[in-house]
Amino acid sequence: MNENIIIQRLQGDDQFDLAHFLRRYAFSPSPPIADPGEGWQKDWWKNARETAETFVLLKDGRPQATAAHVTMRHTIRDLIVPTWGLWGVATHPAARRNGYARQLLAAWHEAAYEAGLAVTLLYPFRESFYQRLGYVTYPQPRKVKFEVANLAPLLKWDFPGEIDLRSTQDDFQTWRDYLRTFQPHIHGFALSDSGWPESVMRFNSNREHWLALARIEGEVRGAMLYRLEGPEGAFDMKVNGFYSSDVWGRYLLLEWMARHIDHAREATVSLPPFEQPDTWLEDLKVKFEGGFAPMARVLNVAQIGGIQAGPGTFTARVHDDHCPWNNGIYRFETADGVLHVSALNAPDSADCDLAIQGVTALVYGAHDPATFTLRGWGDPPPAVQATMRRMFPARLPYMHEKF
Repeated sequence: MNENIIIQRLQGDDQFDLAHFLRRYAFSPSPPIADPGEGWQKDWWKNARETAETFVLLKDGRPQATAAHVTMRHTIRDLIVPTWGLWGVATHPAARRNGYARQLLAAWHEAAYEAGLAVTLLYPFRESFYQRLGYVTYPQPRKVKFEVANLAPLLKWDFPGEIDLRSTQDDFQTWRDYLRTFQPHIHGFALSDSGWPESVMRFNSNREHWLALARIEGEVRGAMLYRLEGPEGAFDMKVNGFYSSDVWGRYLLLEWMARHIDHAREATVSLPPFEQPDTWLEDLKVKFEGGFAPMARVLNVAQIGGIQAGPGTFTARVHDDHCPWNNGIYRFETADGVLHVSALNAPDSADCDLAIQGVTALVYGAHDPATFTLRGWGDPPPAVQATMRRMFPARLPYMHEKF
């Protein structure tokens, strides 16, 4: 490393003194560069200061690149593990194309490895950049649109329960508590345990949301966050989160939306990729749009044991250009429905080669191993591919958390 380049790992107020300009220049309109302690950024600043950690690369004492993370809990095939979510990666315009971001992220990955993490998560500014660093793309979440008037038949249905309407300004915790009931059951799900999500939501929209809770005999069976935006009498209902524990919770929420027929024109609902809103009601006439897809990476191959897996065993020589501790030969074996991973001696032969992207693709289940050779992610022969499919059945991971 150039002796004039150092990487600092910062917490608290110190991280913003060095990184704030780079972040705001990269991600916000400017000038001016807003003070993070003032105005609408105040809540975000407070929570980020308390929960985030920032890495800054300095050359001759001047900040050239920065990256930060928030700690989360993450579900991988029904196993909940700690993880870091990478955000705020930015480089000064004069320092770009010098490899500083890669150098900084190498230090960040090493720190995550030393923290004992098995995987890391991010939302990419460009998927191909992070794919080269070992990350693999989730399926896109869905945004669906439909006319609120098309929900009119639901007003004639008889539903148990009621909607409890609140504001996130008064009650954000109930929303988070309800989301945690989904944590064990949704592959790829991630949640922060800090005040980060609320501050990020306000940072992104500078506004509060309505919280509709579908209750049956006092129990929350569904919840959604929404805003009413646009011209009076023809609002768009922007639903930024929609979850239900069962069909009653789902239809109570939809019936609540139907009650806005003379109030809102269109609904836009953010959903996981496995939801099928086109089957919810006849003549709903759903239009689909893709959302912003996150990415994930296996950071430590030896740490992914413990996730659920189907029967089978294979060995693979793993190649990881950016996290060298992963390089080597491993046996992947299932016992009693649980994956076990063990490192083998270097001279041992392997059934196939796998780049770290291939390992990640297997774990998250959104890419078929037959594509690995085409993408440069490995060379498993057909018989090994069949074993991989049994051990790592296809899944549609969904992250939820934005950061």
